[in-house]
Amino acid sequence: MQPSDTLKVLVVNDEPASLLALTSLLDQWAAELQYTVVSARSGQEALRHVLRHDFAVILLDVNMPGMNGFETADLIHAHPRWAGVPIIFVTAYQADEIGRLQAYQRGAADFMFTPVIPQILRAKVSVFLALAKKNEELRRQTAQLSERTQDLAAINEQLTREMEERHAVERQSDAKDEFLAMLGHELRNPLSAISSAAALLGLPVVEADILDRARLIIQRQSRQLTAIVNDLLDMSRAMSGKITLARAPLDAAELIAACLDKLDAAGRTGAHRITRALAACRVDGDAARLAQIASNLLDNALKYTPAGGNIHVSLAQDEDDVVLIIRDEGVGIPADLMPSIFEVFVQGAGTIDRRAGGLGIGLPLARCLAELHGGAIEAESGGTGRGSVFTVRLPAVQAPGAPPEA
Repeated sequence: MQPSDTLKVLVVNDEPASLLALTSLLDQWAAELQYTVVSARSGQEALRHVLRHDFAVILLDVNMPGMNGFETADLIHAHPRWAGVPIIFVTAYQADEIGRLQAYQRGAADFMFTPVIPQILRAKVSVFLALAKKNEELRRQTAQLSERTQDLAAINEQLTREMEERHAVERQSDAKDEFLAMLGHELRNPLSAISSAAALLGLPVVEADILDRARLIIQRQSRQLTAIVNDLLDMSRAMSGKITLARAPLDAAELIAACLDKLDAAGRTGAHRITRALAACRVDGDAARLAQIASNLLDNALKYTPAGGNIHVSLAQDEDDVVLIIRDEGVGIPADLMPSIFEVFVQGAGTIDRRAGGLGIGLPLARCLAELHGGAIEAESGGTGRGSVFTVRLPAVQAPGAPPEA
């Protein structure tokens, strides 16, 4: 045991002769039992020592002037730090049972009478020294266990974080694999149609109407391939921050109405009931990119809403924002997919040859374009089969004032 760890024994007695006798006896065994002796001639001096040191045991005289042993014990045990310090009361008279009870109620660990028998004193002090050593060892072990527990908690937290990161990478890798499979499917279909139509054009004798249909197929599928490639290029530019906006004040209601009219002209809306409530609102943005946001969201609603379903499109100004809301009665969004609906390569459950088609980059691209305009997109859904609501918020601008009079 290091000197700094040496246990201490406090002897408190107001009579110099008794104090010298007790300390002399205890000094004889100090080296063997590895402790040091501290003495005090009053309760006040004993309290000062207790404030500075930790003691394995205190030998406290009961009969002292001013502050007696019982009062000193009360003050020592009143502090939580020293509440467990064992005290051996030392008295020169045979205490009756009431006196003993009073001593034990004051926290006495034992009772001794003078004249003190050395063998008994050594035995009693040895017991409390051994107890103090065990307690100190337990405190050290508890501290070590606490440190190890903290280390294990930190290691466990790190492992959990690494596992989450690994799972995220695996999910992203799986999503990319699915995306590549869908991309191959989306490219193969129009290419197969173009190849078949081109083969018809190469035949020596083909009726004119068949040739016309073959040309229309080539044109339509070529437009489909162009749209796929443009979406891929736009997503790549958006992810790398290379999209530049040609901003200008424009009427958002006219832009949304034009997108809906274009879908009508293409025959995309015939199987659905579309209602619109478009209030005049102005934004400062790139007309082509804003139309791309609206078209992607409308295309998503049409794609995932069964024939005969309702789609409601509304546009209004809410304080400083222009708010576009597209509400559908489609297949909805599962709760587990909602947090990642705007991530690249994420789509709802389905097979590669699903009828809905698409690459799953429409929503991520719409979000990127909205954020480039200083806006945001939110999605809501009650779950599978309960439809979806997409809300786009863009900063509003004031309409130009009337021209000044000549």
